Amino acid sequence: MSMPRVSLPERENVPSVPSGGRRARLRAVLAGGSAAVALLCAVAFPFAPVHQPVISYHWPGEPGASAVPLMPYQPVSLRASWSCAAIERLGGDGTVLATAPPTSDALPALRVEVTGDLLRATSYGTHVAEAPLPPGECGWTLTSDPERTELRLDGRPMAAVRGDVRPAVSGIFTQVPTPEGISVDLVADTRFQTTASRLKTALGAGCVLALLCMLVALPAGRRVRGRANRRPRLVDCAVAATLGTWALIGPVTVDDGYIAGIVRGRGENGFVGNAYRWLNAPEAPFGWFYEVHHLWAQVSTAPLWLRVPSALLGLVCWILLSRFVIPRLGRFARSRAVPWSAALLFAAWWLPFNLGLRPEPWAAVGVLAVLCLVDRAVAARAVRPFAVALVVAGATTALTPYGVMAFAPVVVAAPALLRNLRAALGAATVAGGAAVAGPVAVIAAATASVLLPMFADQSFAAVVEAIRVRKLVGGDLPWFQEYVRYARLLEPGTFQGALARRAPVLLTLLGLLGWALRGRPPGVARAASVRITATTALCFGVLIFSPTKWTQHFGVLAGVGTAVLVLSVHAWRRRAGRDVRELVLGLTAVALVSGVVLAGWNKWPWVSDHGLTWNSMAPAVAGVRLADVVVVCGLGIAGVLALAAAWRSGGRPGWPRGVPSPALVAVLLVAATVSLTVGSFARASLTGRGYTFAADSAAALRGSTCGLADVLAVEADPSRGLLPALGDGWYRLADEQRDGRLPVVFGTSGEVRAVFATAEHVVVATERVAPSRGAEVRLAVPAGADVVRVLGAVRPPRAPRLTPMTELLPTGTAAVLDWPVALLFPCLRPASLADGTAEPPGWRVAPPSMDGSAHITYDLATGGPFATARTLVRERQLPVYLRDEPAREVARLYRWDVLERPLHPTRETRTVPGWHRDGRASVPGLDLEE
Repeated sequence: MSMPRVSLPERENVPSVPSGGRRARLRAVLAGGSAAVALLCAVAFPFAPVHQPVISYHWPGEPGASAVPLMPYQPVSLRASWSCAAIERLGGDGTVLATAPPTSDALPALRVEVTGDLLRATSYGTHVAEAPLPPGECGWTLTSDPERTELRLDGRPMAAVRGDVRPAVSGIFTQVPTPEGISVDLVADTRFQTTASRLKTALGAGCVLALLCMLVALPAGRRVRGRANRRPRLVDCAVAATLGTWALIGPVTVDDGYIAGIVRGRGENGFVGNAYRWLNAPEAPFGWFYEVHHLWAQVSTAPLWLRVPSALLGLVCWILLSRFVIPRLGRFARSRAVPWSAALLFAAWWLPFNLGLRPEPWAAVGVLAVLCLVDRAVAARAVRPFAVALVVAGATTALTPYGVMAFAPVVVAAPALLRNLRAALGAATVAGGAAVAGPVAVIAAATASVLLPMFADQSFAAVVEAIRVRKLVGGDLPWFQEYVRYARLLEPGTFQGALARRAPVLLTLLGLLGWALRGRPPGVARAASVRITATTALCFGVLIFSPTKWTQHFGVLAGVGTAVLVLSVHAWRRRAGRDVRELVLGLTAVALVSGVVLAGWNKWPWVSDHGLTWNSMAPAVAGVRLADVVVVCGLGIAGVLALAAAWRSGGRPGWPRGVPSPALVAVLLVAATVSLTVGSFARASLTGRGYTFAADSAAALRGSTCGLADVLAVEADPSRGLLPALGDGWYRLADEQRDGRLPVVFGTSGEVRAVFATAEHVVVATERVAPSRGAEVRLAVPAGADVVRVLGAVRPPRAPRLTPMTELLPTGTAAVLDWPVALLFPCLRPASLADGTAEPPGWRVAPPSMDGSAHITYDLATGGPFATARTLVRERQLPVYLRDEPAREVARLYRWDVLERPLHPTRETRTVPGWHRDGRASVPGLDLEE
């Protein structure tokens, strides 16, 4: 099996393209004019008008309704009024009016309180006024907007605070027995929940049409000899089968639940907002792929279905690699072994990083597509592929901040690309400034097309505010802390530094280093190889400036990284006449990298990690770490060869038979890594109990799945199921406990000792446990036990009475799905964040207790969207049990008893320009008025 032959000139000295004549001038003018129109439309697009809902609340409304959990926390404007008669009905000290429960200090709310004969008002933690209560009838009014908060008595100003001290609001509350004489009117902040106006839609359509006209008018260039083989081959089937299998059994990424929650809430919320922090600010200007995922999720929200796009993108990436990139690398690519080694190297890059909902698979395809277009533009001396490359690079940039690396191939090939463009357009137009204006307009228009996906669903002001909020809350690291990413890659015991992630990254970096030191080996095309290695090196450099430093981001390099590894394996091969010292150095380097790779664990995020081989230690056999064996053997062989080289023939002997080349060692390392990765998940899928992605995928293929909820049961009433006491502290076990279906459950405040015995009190087993204070203990019952005695328990043992979770929470039930687990509960409806408020549902599904990351959703300091709603509920945890593994905690379930009825708003719509904003979307404790 050989790679398709696509010939490419070794030298790419691009001569001037002859132009002239009436047709050439007409095409140049049309291209330049269309580019100018596209550029103007693109630049105007973010500032075009948008439609925004106006959500107003009036209290008192329906009897007993007072909940208004705003999100963002502050209203656009608020007006509150109360009479002195209402204060009289208070009958003493107390709260006249508050925008959070009077007993809660969780929010920086508005509080109007009476103490003695003084009235005090505070808003957003700021003292507004303190005034004596006048005798007789009177009326007080407090108004608050982004510029000013003012208190008036009978129309006379009493006090005012300049600046933005609008209160946070979760509802309207008073301790006055009846609300007569008290009223509140407020407008919720819906700045992010906008839709495009007709003018904005027209500008977007005009930009797209003008771009198409420009591309048609641009010269397509000459034909390139050779043609990619479009017929499927056996290696393509193997790659497709691997990607398909991986979609069925593979792991989640750390953010799959996060993105699933955002995507599933997009329809009801009205925009793509960050549903877990940052005041639900939109993901714009990066993240148009969320819209694609949202449309995809309309078919099904099953985890398998949501992972299909990443598998399809993997196949697209492989096609681009195998048909258009690797065949251009040189004569060596015609070898029958190259496609199979490329497939193995591609699997090493794609599998650990790019299954799931994150943007890396999209960006990896974007970078590779731009590279292919740039190669085509240079080889064919064409302008049209160059312009398309700029459009694709812009769209890739709009995926994620580090998507800007899609411009790396353009930067690398810029001299040749600009010569082509100048020759095609400049000479065909009139002399003077127009000769420069045409090429500049084409480049600017193609690049400015990025503004369409960035601002498709948001105005300019909304995007600026979203960026401000994200920077304010923080979590980013500066460029000079890029070392953190590599420290995480080398950190043992974490999925960030898993061995499957180390192998492709470290081998690719080693390959780039070798390329820089050694140069181009025989059989490699100079221009194409320089372009791919320079592009990859530049991509690594661009990662330095990404705002976060996670190893997951390496997935964007899967396409170009594979091509570099293909080149590196060829360069590291043993060849006749090769200086053995180079191979000794190569073997030493590859052995050291192999040791570092094998020192990592086979670790994966969340529920994916359960039951995997070597997920709690580095690979070892009989207590001996494989990393140590590889390093010792590799360095030993290299040392012996180095001594032999120094002893014989002036350091240039032939390579001894039976000694592996660096290329072979690298390929074996990759093969072992891929085999361990796929094999461990396949084994866990076949032998695992409780919940596996393979079982979930099988259920989805049968047409119905509620994910993890299908294998969970809930103990709705922990007071039931107490075991019968037999005297002397012994309790009789239930039948379900004796046959292993249920554990023994009891509460403790410290170390306890559980004794299991037969009916005749013959001890079968004794267990000592020391859980955290106040925790419940679940113990599996040993075979042959009939009774149990627990010493140190604060609550008697019980056999839990369980209800399937799908019965207690049927399909469509609203719940707050914490981000680590949101992907796994496709039948539950994510609580809404529409119309400037957060819905307080009846349930919350949380990750296991060992994972504290979900707190951001309820924390004011992180802009948690459900921080206001949380103040309106009483939370009760209900024990949850996993089928076949009841002692294993995979999720927690909380009942939210909603304490206040929601106040219903009135809704209108207004049209605002793209630069309009209503103050700031403030984060308490962080956002201070400048």
